[in-house]
Amino acid sequence: MTGQLARVAQYFASTKVEYELFWMGGPDMALHHGYYDASARTHSAALIRMNEVLAGYAGVGRHDRVLDAGSGYGGTAIWLAQHLGCAVVGINLVAFQSERARRLASEMGLGGRATFVLGDYAHTPFPDQSFDTVWGLESIVHADSQERFVGEAARLLRPGGRLLIAEYMARQSPPLSACEEQLIASRLDGWAMTRLLTPAEYIDLAQRHGFGGVRAYDLTSAMRRSITHLGKLRIPATSVKRTCSSWTCPTRCPASCTIGRAARTPKGPARSP
Repeated sequence: MTGQLARVAQYFASTKVEYELFWMGGPDMALHHGYYDASARTHSAALIRMNEVLAGYAGVGRHDRVLDAGSGYGGTAIWLAQHLGCAVVGINLVAFQSERARRLASEMGLGGRATFVLGDYAHTPFPDQSFDTVWGLESIVHADSQERFVGEAARLLRPGGRLLIAEYMARQSPPLSACEEQLIASRLDGWAMTRLLTPAEYIDLAQRHGFGGVRAYDLTSAMRRSITHLGKLRIPATSVKRTCSSWTCPTRCPASCTIGRAARTPKGPARSP
């Protein structure tokens, strides 16, 4: 395990109690932010609503095989298998989370459709072209290298498969100032994150790895209540004694966006978005 991956495992071990007590909305087992709209007005409902919205962007269907990259406690993988009927494999490097995900899937009778393995989503044991969707929900920011992850996703996806990344992203316009970059860097270190890319950087990265039809969606407004909720909980970062409340400031918080429906081009140059 690399130094960065060890940092990620240590972060989730040290914050296990806080997330389980104050964030996870019950049966959803979610570690991600919520998506608030007219149909989701509570924290728990918004966590589930995020799954619904992103599944729509990615076009996930019952015949798909999905890789949930950074699957946590298995909340999203189990939701996809249960509500959409697809087969989902979750890969995660935090052992206690993966074990709990397996147990929950078994208790819900989904052991055949939602399975979980321990490992690095940028270096997986799966054969080429073995998935229809690679799903990264607020996990890719922890990667050693976002580029290696996208390259691995390109290898794993069947022609026409979709890569979805829903993530913290750096503000594109105006660019972050040196002061803002310094402030964010200190927060990233505490949350065992590496660096924030802009939406344009993610689009370029996907296209360089053979994806076409790449689109970006700004989810900031629908997530703002969830970001504020996290700030109020004051779940600590590990290596710096600061709280998540800094993310609630719109001039310092990266826009949270998703890139979805990135269809892989098996031959020839990538198509323009």
